[in-house]
Amino acid sequence: MLGAHRLCDKGPYLYDELLRVPFIARIPGTTRAGERRQEWVYNFDLMPTFIETGGGNIPTGLDASSILPLMRGEASREEVMFGEFHGHQVPVSMRVIRTAD
Repeated sequence: MLGAHRLCDKGPYLYDELLRVPFIARIPGTTRAGERRQEWVYNFDLMPTFIETGGGNIPTGLDASSILPLMRGEASREEVMFGEFHGHQVPVSMRVIRTAD
């Protein structure tokens, strides 16, 4: 949080400062210089993205999916994001559904 909302932690406070973290990537031959996209991506999508980028086979049954089609402009995603937190210093579980608005 770095001081936002008078907090210096992450986790149990599902504010935009924790949910709207920019993802910056450039993959030659895949992305165009200066292009920006607004879709939500998850950090667990990185594993299948790295596998696909390297030419490997993505395991079946993952909750994650490669974001290469999104980066190429061949796909889009729902404009909704789901997040959850299940406690560490604060013994509480939280869930959030986030849209662009």
